Amino acid sequence: MSDSAVSASIDLISATDLEQAQLAASDVVDLALDGGCALSESSAGIADLVVAGHSRAAFPAYLLAVLISIGRWIGAWSRVAETGTTSVEIDRGDGQERLAARIIGDFVVGSMGGPLPADPEERSLFYRLCGVVCPNPAAAAEWLIDAAESETDTRARAVLAEAVAVSLARGGFASSTPAADWLRGVVRSDATGDVLLRLAVAPHDYVGRGTDANRQQISELIDMDLPEDGYPAMWPSELL
Repeated sequence: MSDSAVSASIDLISATDLEQAQLAASDVVDLALDGGCALSESSAGIADLVVAGHSRAAFPAYLLAVLISIGRWIGAWSRVAETGTTSVEIDRGDGQERLAARIIGDFVVGSMGGPLPADPEERSLFYRLCGVVCPNPAAAAEWLIDAAESETDTRARAVLAEAVAVSLARGGFASSTPAADWLRGVVRSDATGDVLLRLAVAPHDYVGRGTDANRQQISELIDMDLPEDGYPAMWPSELL
């Protein structure tokens, strides 16, 4: 793990104002991703530091955003390895993915057993992280649907629906499952269209088989085409 990655992670954890947290989070994401689309040699170390510092950070949503940025690219290196291509770089990247997945997955599973954050932005980011990296996608979908019963914030509910979609897609679940039925019901009952716009983000939250295949997978889950344009309401910490 590079010295710059350690320094940036510490800056994020210890940030005392919003601008400092935003800048530090952006720096950390840049250091965690290799070219913006695969985990770097520092990614697992960054994940470990961020997880350890989450409970004492003044802006925890930004730490969760960093973990999401790492989590959504887990699988990119192993997908390359599946093609039969071998190299030291691929082996190293695959190792980083496995370690980062374990670190973030353990954090998510442990946090699912505790109280939800009072801040809707932080709750939303945790919902999304749960969908992206929970090692048991079926359990993630079930937990998220249970959480929806007490979620009163409109934007957080839309993010939660996105997280359910990602969980189902990652787990390879069919559209006939009860969780997919629940998701379709949420989409159809949303008069604002915000949920459908959030679901258009879902194909980018996991490696899968590529964005186009992921879009088709999400569309089949909800039995509806995803919008090609338009942007959902995003929390500031999602805009890294």
